[in-house]
Amino acid sequence: MIETEITKMLEIEKPIIAAPMGPFCTEKLTVAVSEAGGLGVLSHITMHGINSTEEMKKNMEYVVEHTDKPFGFNIRTARSQPDAKILSRNLPKIILNNPKIKEQCVYLITSAGSPKMIYNKHFEKLKESSSNIKHFHVVPSLQLGEKLVNSGIDGFAVCGNEGGGHQSYENISTLVLLQKVRKYLPNIPIIACGGFGTGEGLASALAMGAGAIMMGSRFIASKECDFHEN
Repeated sequence: MIETEITKMLEIEKPIIAAPMGPFCTEKLTVAVSEAGGLGVLSHITMHGINSTEEMKKNMEYVVEHTDKPFGFNIRTARSQPDAKILSRNLPKIILNNPKIKEQCVYLITSAGSPKMIYNKHFEKLKESSSNIKHFHVVPSLQLGEKLVNSGIDGFAVCGNEGGGHQSYENISTLVLLQKVRKYLPNIPIIACGGFGTGEGLASALAMGAGAIMMGSRFIASKECDFHEN
């Protein structure tokens, strides 16, 4: 067990978090990562014809049926994401109304847009309840991080240009960006994302001040992932 600020915050044994990898379902991978002591994260599903609210609800129910460990979920809050506002309204209500999901769902990661979209009366009601949910947002630049310091989020997922599916505004590597954010925003809990897939990579992130790493590509290769072998 490695104890960090993030492992204590999320009540996990290992400082390893699964990156959400939409548009596909990741409920089996979420269970596997959480069962192994990390934090599994459900993806924001956007496959054609899918009702994303109902699918996320079904996936959350699947997770709590197959593990009693903590887990999280992702909402891509881009303006061009048609269901983002719907998920931001509906998912807090779903969590609040299911005691088992409420107990185990400890992490929300917003990405690809503004974290402010999630701030509505339903999310505030969830936060004011006995829920332990923590809100992180993907930060690809120091400037964005500085804007978000007082926004109400609990931490950053600092992601350089190695992170699959994310745009680095400065075209900067996670190695450099992580050090910049730690230097200028030293009190913000940080998850490092992009380019991590080994124990050595985890050790380097912790040495630079991150409390955990977020891995996506490495988990694609796992047997629990629904992605095609190719």
